[in-house]
Amino acid sequence: MPQHQSGEYQVYIGSYAPETAAGIYQFALRRESGELQRKRELTGVENPSFLEVNPEETRLYAVSETGQGKVVGIAIEPSDGLRILDGQPTLGGAPCHLRLCGDDRLLVVANYNGGNIVLYPIEADGGIGPLACEIKHTGSSVNPERQERPHPHSVFPDPSGHFVLVPDLGTDQIMVYRLDRAARKLSLHREVAARSGSGPRHLAFHPAGDALYVIHELDSTVTSYTYDAASGELKEQDTCSTLPADYNGWNGCAEIKVSPCGRYLYASNRGHDSIAVFAIAEDRVLLTATQHVSSGGKTPRNFALTPDGAYLIAANQDSDTIVTFAVDPDTGKLTETARETGVPKPVCIRVAAQEK
Repeated sequence: MPQHQSGEYQVYIGSYAPETAAGIYQFALRRESGELQRKRELTGVENPSFLEVNPEETRLYAVSETGQGKVVGIAIEPSDGLRILDGQPTLGGAPCHLRLCGDDRLLVVANYNGGNIVLYPIEADGGIGPLACEIKHTGSSVNPERQERPHPHSVFPDPSGHFVLVPDLGTDQIMVYRLDRAARKLSLHREVAARSGSGPRHLAFHPAGDALYVIHELDSTVTSYTYDAASGELKEQDTCSTLPADYNGWNGCAEIKVSPCGRYLYASNRGHDSIAVFAIAEDRVLLTATQHVSSGGKTPRNFALTPDGAYLIAANQDSDTIVTFAVDPDTGKLTETARETGVPKPVCIRVAAQEK
């Protein structure tokens, strides 16, 4: 087991919860042990399923994943804890993902059932301003139950800050939007077709910025792409299954992350209930599966890596647990630390970049 440094990271967890119950939790993760210590919780937001933290760690933003979606701004205050500030409607049902972009002055949200993405300005005080831009997706694909219409599942600003990429599970496309920060607008730049029936869900950029990886929920695969930040062009390269060869049961992929060092990729399997570990080749496109480790619970909807790459924290939605794994720096493989924390229906984990 590698030696870990002292100090702690702040960890924020979103969940499925009624408005009257705690739905957002703040923990401190001890770097030397991987232990999670509960600090605060917040009620007042229904189904705060996905979260975003600003770099200064003064604001938290949450979607309210409901039929009439909403995005909520929350203050992170050292003395008073978490406090709801404001909110805006998302103009679509089941908002499921959000990201800050444009030097953290803009917030983009994907509405899974609404089939649209929306953009808001972030005011000087951290509040969410009125809607600045809305784009509605069109189309469908081959799966009649899951791809009957558009389902944008996530939004990812690219490292250059010029584009926002949106995997759409319903249309089997990755939409690339040009971001105009001054005008607070998104405009369609290009459409990248994924395999029919694959269901692109989330993506992760390589730290070098010239490659990215898309996880497909419906066919349990990861595809690597080269990426040109100047043109916003993606070129498909390698595709790997996230599952062991001998597994034949149902599975639906969820989250994907690249290690801070850029040598390892992680993907979660719901059904097989595992985290798949891949080695990333020096060319940054070839992937080799090296491990499938149990997530320590049921339905690993989401997970996060600490900024130092030392720990992976998995949220098991259907067993109400958060499980911490140590990451071997030489292989990227995971070892469960025996650190398990109870949280009802955890859906999202965000680790603040700043160490306390």
